Parts: sequence; structure tokens; C-alpha cells
Amino acid sequence: MMDIEPYSAEQKRHVREVQNLWARYAPLMAESRDLVGGMQWKTIRGREYLYRYAPDPVTKKKRSTSLGPRTAETEAVHARFMERRALVKLDLPPLEDAVATQARVSKALRLGRLPRATGEFLTVLDSTGMAAHLVMTSSLALHGYETMFAHELSVSEAPALHFMLLDDAIADDFYGELSGALPGVSIEESRSGMVDLAFGDIEFAVMTRSRLLRGLARNGDDDQVECVEARLADDHIATFTFDRSGRPVPISVPDPITMAMMACIGDPEADVGPALAELATRNGDFVVEEHELEKFPAIADRIGGLGPRI
Repeated sequence: MMDIEPYSAEQKRHVREVQNLWARYAPLMAESRDLVGGMQWKTIRGREYLYRYAPDPVTKKKRSTSLGPRTAETEAVHARFMERRALVKLDLPPLEDAVATQARVSKALRLGRLPRATGEFLTVLDSTGMAAHLVMTSSLALHGYETMFAHELSVSEAPALHFMLLDDAIADDFYGELSGALPGVSIEESRSGMVDLAFGDIEFAVMTRSRLLRGLARNGDDDQVECVEARLADDHIATFTFDRSGRPVPISVPDPITMAMMACIGDPEADVGPALAELATRNGDFVVEEHELEKFPAIADRIGGLGPRI
């Protein structure tokens, strides 16, 4: 049976504080990434042009792109860029200090269980912007649900890093962009259709949504797979977990009911799916629809005592 232990009052309070900080810190970090490099006016043949420059992700050399001649519109673009950069430079340092302080508390409260190297990789992946196209589909996603529901879940010591690509249509372009964003990453397509990748000592895999559903169809019946497919069309959840240094690590996960259903299909004898569904319905605004309960009797048995099924 899957072990689920509620956080202590002190752990819950700290996670809420980190959530509040993360809500301000994560957007600023994304803004900071967008502002890497700078803008400048260049005079060419007696006319001024606005150029946006930034380091190339592969060569690291400065690469510039013309945004057009000087007009009221490009002057507004330049002014807005400089304003955004000034605000980030002002607001980000104190938040970074607060994150470092909270990381020490997270570590002391033993909230950080994700291996540090994995946490560093996920942070780097997020910093490239490529993580926006991916959602975690392996048991590592359970770490994301821990902070969402303030409960510790029994997760294997080194869960696999498996992602689903949110949009099948960009698959061909995605791997090329990933190679540019993570210089040195190796990419190899397996016979199963899953793409195996490695970045340094970190191994991870990416599959398309259609490939994931085909894999589920080998273990579950058509009605169960249709339930998962319908839920995968909904937005994923951006949350965070902690690595062993105590620092928050961004992670995107499916709706926990979706994850519960996938777990039930993948291993019908295991308790992970029903336990996660119970946790999500008791501690979050998540419901299992009547037709879904009919297709997943193990989940229905687990949450059947929670009152009327919605």
C-alpha cells in the first residue's frame, strides 16, 4: 500500500510561505530570462535601427536581430524593454535572497527529497523555456503533488524522468530547439517510439501524447484510455518540489486524477492510483466524474465513502 503521511503543522506553514514566494519569484525569473542580452540603436547609412541582441544558446556568441527603423513604435518597444529590465534588477535580488533563506529551512524540515542533480537539471531545463512544452508523466510527478496537498508520498528513491510533449505537432522542431538550448544533449529514438535523451549524467525520455496513449492502450481498455485522453486535453499544473538542498524546483504535472488513472492502467494491482485519487479529492478541488468511476472501479472503491460522486 502506498504510504501517505500528512506534513507537520510547521512543514505546512513553510510550504505555504514558499508557495507565496514562488508566485512572485517564478514570473520574475521568466521575465529575467526574456531580458537576457539587451537592445541598442545602430546607425546604418544615416538611419537609426533598433537591434535586440542576446548570446547564442550554442556558440554563446552575441547574436543580434533588427527590430526595424526608429519609429514611435520601436521607441516604445525599447522604452518598455529598459523599463522591464530596471524593474527586474530591482525586484529579483531580494527574492533570490529570500529563496536561499527558505531553502535552508526546507532542508532542515526534511522537505527536500529530490536528488540534487535532478533538481539542478529540471531548473536548467526550465530556464531554457523548453520545459513549457513538457509535463511529467513518471512517478516523479508525485513530488509535485506532495507540495500541492501537503502530504509526503512514498516515491522510489530515483524515479525515472519521463515527460509527455504537450503538442504532438511541434515534435520535429522540439528536439532541434532542445539541442540548441541544451548544448551537448544526446537524442536517440527507441524502438518503442519514446525518445531517450541524456544531458551530462542525467537521462530522461520524452514521448508524444499519441505515443503515451498507445502505450496505455496495451494495458487498459479503450474506455479507460478515452478517459485519460479527455483529461490530457486540459491544462497541466505548474507547481514545484524541493531538492535535497532545499531549493524549490519547478515541475509541471498532469491533473492528479489523470495521473491516478494512468497509474491504475499501468499497474492495476498497485495502490498508487486509488491513493492519489483519494488524496486529490480530499485535499484539493478535484473530482472524479461518474463515468470515470465506472471505468476505474479501484478508484471508485477507494473514494466511494467520500459522499455523493460528482
